[in-house]
Amino acid sequence: MYFVEKTPEFDKWLRKLKDLKAKAKVLFRIQKIENEGHFGDCKSVNWR
Repeated sequence: MYFVEKTPEFDKWLRKLKDLKAKAKVLFRIQKIENEGHFGDCKSVNWR
């Protein structure tokens, strides 16, 4: 189980997001990460 810390900047951005469908998708993905550890389709980033 993960804990996703939501920053004040994120909260401000989310409140201003007008697209309700997009907002629901963002919140749903965060919930999946917290509850199941499921990050979806993602790849690692190589820093050089």
